[in-house]
Amino acid sequence: AKLQIWVIPLLVDRVCTDRVISEGEVAISAEEWRGEIVMMTPGANRAEDADATCAGGSIAVRKRLLLAKPPFAGEGVRYPASSAEAHFLHRRKILTVNGTHTTLAFLTLATNEPPPHTGPPQGDYELLRAIPRETKPDN
Repeated sequence: AKLQIWVIPLLVDRVCTDRVISEGEVAISAEEWRGEIVMMTPGANRAEDADATCAGGSIAVRKRLLLAKPPFAGEGVRYPASSAEAHFLHRRKILTVNGTHTTLAFLTLATNEPPPHTGPPQGDYELLRAIPRETKPDN
């Protein structure tokens, strides 16, 4: 018997700070903020989805199944009501979150890596902070 899987488009907005891979597990550390998971599949009752089909059934039917029995649940999970809302959330993440983290990552490497800046990094560095840590006043 063949096993069938559904690949669900997601937008995950949470920064992982560390990853340790061992024989039995992959352990992830993440920032304190709980983050968001955005299901990039809008509601099934939209007219634009009525005629859409994909392998294994119509997209509208799959969307109804996802909404009836979602693979993710909780405060941090969002289901956009439209394709426009899903697109907006995706662009917002790419332009604000990813852009900022990428800039900080490149600045961190440029500050710490010796020239020439080619190939993989030679060291492991703490990411530069966009906002300085609070300092205690000298008394």
